[in-house]
Formats: sequence, structure tokens, C-alpha cells
Amino acid sequence: MSDFAHRLKELRADKNLTQLEFGALFNLSKQTISGYEKGDASPPLETLQKFADYFNVTTDYLLGRESNAAPLLHRVPLLGPIKAGVPILSTDNYTETIEPPAGVIADFAAPVEGDSMIFAGIHPSDLAFFRECNEPKPGYIVAARVLDYDAAVNLKFFVQKNGQAVLRSANPDYEDIPFTKKHAVVGIMTGLIRDGSPILRDYETIIYSKERLDERWNQAVLQAVADGINPEQFTAMVSMMKKFLKGE
Repeated sequence: MSDFAHRLKELRADKNLTQLEFGALFNLSKQTISGYEKGDASPPLETLQKFADYFNVTTDYLLGRESNAAPLLHRVPLLGPIKAGVPILSTDNYTETIEPPAGVIADFAAPVEGDSMIFAGIHPSDLAFFRECNEPKPGYIVAARVLDYDAAVNLKFFVQKNGQAVLRSANPDYEDIPFTKKHAVVGIMTGLIRDGSPILRDYETIIYSKERLDERWNQAVLQAVADGINPEQFTAMVSMMKKFLKGE
């Protein structure tokens, strides 16, 4: 077995990927990866470089010309629109890589779109970083996608509500999204970077959203008063509803 075959197999195993899963990331068949790992074939230079980038090693290390796998500057894929039926970290889904912030452990990054997570301090055009994960715990901020649908990943809180998993925005203007068999969590958020400091417009957007939320509460209280509900009754109703939602 050649040095390349041995090291490719070893690095793939360290990632807990099967030959089929690893090959899918590069649009290669299981048979092609098997051939590389048996030493029956060698990859073209372009594919070799993609392997090295993925494992964060040099091509010389993969080829056995270096004895130590000293890590390169850690960079992760920056995702664009996700293609239907393609593994999330396939090279078809990104065209560049990016360095995570210091101390952030990540497997990929994605740009933030829209203002659905603005109350969590996450703004449009921010870059969010993620670790791969398909079984998140409730309360995590996750990257989720709709299976077999071309789209960017959605950034939401993963929440359990009355026994049903939902994707929840950090903005009251957005409704919860029921998490169904058509959805899949592909990562949990581990970091964030922003181009430049927050600007006045960011603050004004948050204030505007807060004012709308306050107005909704004002309307609810006024309706309760109109219906003859006193403060003690209102407090008791909220407490009872809270217990009901927790299943107590």
C-alpha cells in the first residue's frame, strides 16, 4: 500500500466517514475511493488538492513526502445555495473557504440572510460558523435545511414545543416552523463574525421590532381589562399556561 493510500484511509477514518460518504463530498464513487485506498489508482492533481484542503494538510503529507501532518491555517467551506440531494459539505455547495475566528471550532460557515435572528444579535450579512450535527439539543441555534429543495440553510433556534420540534426565530414577527421529516439539522452554531461594527440602522431595526412586540402586549392587556380580568387573574392564567406548555 502506498503512503498516499494509507494516509487517505487513515484521515477518512478519523473523520468517521465511510468510503461512500467521503466520495459523495467530491462527486466520486465508493469504488473510486476504494481504488485510491488500495493503491490501485492515483487521483488527479486537482482532486488531490481538494483532499488536502478538506483534511487541512499539505499535498506533500498526503503523498508521503512529509512525515508530520502539521495543520495548515484552519479554513472551512463557506456555503452558498444548497443543491438538492447533494451532501451539505459537497464541493458543489461552496466555492471558497474562510478562516473561523480565534477559538471557534467549526466545520463550515454560511452567510446570514434576513432579520429572523436579530434579537439573538445575529444580523443580515453576518457569517455564522457551525459544527456538523444532526441531533441537536433543544435551545441550540442550528443550521437547518429542507430536504430535496434548493435553498440556503435556515438559521433558527431548535425548540421542543408540546412534544413537537420546531424551528424558532429570534424575532416575534416570524412564526415557528414545525420540524418535519422534510427538514434536517446540519449543524449547530459555534461562532459569528461581522463585517465592521454594528451600525445605527441595526439598532433602529431592533428598537422598531421591540416597539411592535410591546404594542402586541399592550393590546393583550387592554383586551383582558375589557373582558373584566383583573391583574391577579391575569397572572394566574399566565402561570397556568406556562405549566401547561411545559407539560407539568
